[in-house]
Amino acid sequence: MALSCYSIKKTFEGDASLKDNSEIVELPPAQFEGTGKREEQAEYLETIIDRINKMFGTNFDKSDQLFIEQIQIDSISNKNLAKKAKANSMEDFQLAYYKEFMSMLLNRRTKNERFFAKIIDDEKIKNQIIRELLPEIYKRLKETA
Repeated sequence: MALSCYSIKKTFEGDASLKDNSEIVELPPAQFEGTGKREEQAEYLETIIDRINKMFGTNFDKSDQLFIEQIQIDSISNKNLAKKAKANSMEDFQLAYYKEFMSMLLNRRTKNERFFAKIIDDEKIKNQIIRELLPEIYKRLKETA
């Protein structure tokens, strides 16, 4: 490939030098990183937990919120439900979701029990999880102390 012509075009005229240190303007640190989707998701699930607590007098907390999130992930990952959502209105899909919900709930409980048992039964896995969690837990607790 050969360059047959080129063009030079002036886009700026003026002084491009850096100003002296007396005119440095400090910028505030960035407050938000990422897309914010994770935070929005957490707020959404927290709202569900709060609503259930108010309606039924329960004391579900953030750890229970994680279980709700697991059910949500299982629901979204369910290919059968995905097909039904694409082919139906929300009202019709609701019937399919109600039918699948108990099955997903029981499957999630089984998965969590297996995970729990694996941690309890396998010393190496338990120790690795402790090693992975320890720095962040220590950091957060140290910050709040």
